[in-house]
Amino acid sequence: MAMTADQIQARIDTLQAARDSGVLMVRHGLDYVTYKSTVEMDQTLKRLKAQLAAVLGTAKPRVNYTVQKTKGYGFRRPFGFDDV
Repeated sequence: MAMTADQIQARIDTLQAARDSGVLMVRHGLDYVTYKSTVEMDQTLKRLKAQLAAVLGTAKPRVNYTVQKTKGYGFRRPFGFDDV
């Protein structure tokens, strides 16, 4: 069953409060979750925030940029166009 935006936000708030206080065990309703490190908590927070953005419809589209690097030779004319 999918969680609502309010449920996701409640989990985010609880997890951030636990991380800020240095606690690695978090309670969500009747469930307890024990994290191995704050890095794992940060990864879970990142996933929850992405899930919240998807539920709210505010997710940003991903844009990939590519950069072409040259070796410093500059522009070379194709063969046969030296006299132009």
